[in-house]
Amino acid sequence: MSLTEEFVNKEDALKNYNAKEFRTPDGYTSDMILTTVKELNGKPTLHILLIKRSLTNAEGKPNMEGGKWAVPGGFVDENESAEQAAERELEEETSLTDIPLIPFGVFDKPGRDPRGWIISRAFYAIVPPEALEKRAAGDDAAEIGLFPMTEALELPLAFDHLDMLKKAFSAITEEFLLTEGHHHHHH
Repeated sequence: MSLTEEFVNKEDALKNYNAKEFRTPDGYTSDMILTTVKELNGKPTLHILLIKRSLTNAEGKPNMEGGKWAVPGGFVDENESAEQAAERELEEETSLTDIPLIPFGVFDKPGRDPRGWIISRAFYAIVPPEALEKRAAGDDAAEIGLFPMTEALELPLAFDHLDMLKKAFSAITEEFLLTEGHHHHHH
């Protein structure tokens, strides 16, 4: 390959490109598994914040997956990345800004969201318990809960959030095992 080899000029390529010819996703969301470790029956246990989806949407019509529990999340804006959207959501939910967000999966199974072709990038964050307790005790406390992870898996969960929780749960468990130092049997 010679150094003088040319690359295709972007403008030339764009002349023949028509975005309308391709079916594109209807939405891109960023979902957030907000976890913390709190005592349960005397031992440290992973807990997760879930939000109950309201029965009606802003227009007063039946809300998709209304009444089920979901992880916090929202649509990614055109001018941000999924990670920036996750940082924004984290701050909205907990007012925390400096917590590491760990991406652990992209959820894109056809039909995962009945509203259309919606792809989700999922992150988890481990935050101090008081941040989530404060959030769960807010005005709409009935609609927000902090559950032990094992209990969360038994709840009626919206969309494919059960798969998401299971995947996050195993990623977090693995991280804890690997960081405890004496568990160094890598798979």
